[in-house]
Formats: sequence, structure tokens, C-alpha cells
Amino acid sequence: MKEYEYILFDLDGTVINSAQGVTNSVKYALEKLEYDVPDYNSLCRFIGPPLTEGFMTFCGFSHKKAEKALSLYREYYNDKGIFECYLY
Repeated sequence: MKEYEYILFDLDGTVINSAQGVTNSVKYALEKLEYDVPDYNSLCRFIGPPLTEGFMTFCGFSHKKAEKALSLYREYYNDKGIFECYLY
């Protein structure tokens, strides 16, 4: 039997559903930037692609504003959003 030094798990979207934490984090960032928050289904578009690109594509933000949104996203996600998930 071959021994392995590392084992990687693809948690997000495979083992856990993190949609609530991601969408709540995006919502938090948009509210802080005084942007009209779209409905939940629209927020789900942020799941998957790089977040900076998502803020630029879906909200029309400049790169600088998207970076600010990402910072706000992380502020919420690191405190609360990371725990807003469940096992499949």
C-alpha cells in the first residue's frame, strides 16, 4: 500500500454547502458600500468565480471598489460567514 504525506479535501461545494455564508458575506459588503442588494438567487452568482471579478461583473464596480468589497466580504466571512454552512 502506498503511503501518502498529504490528503486534500475539496470541502466547498463537495462536502459542505457554504452558499449561506458566501451570500451573506456578499450582502454585508454591498450594504456597507450602500449598494442595492439583489435577491438571494442573484447573490448566488458570486459562488464559484473569483470574488473581485464577481463584484466587477455583477455590480459594475471598478477594480479598486471591488477590492474594497472583497475586504468587507472577508470582514464578515472571517467572523461569521465561515460558520454559516452545513454538510451535504
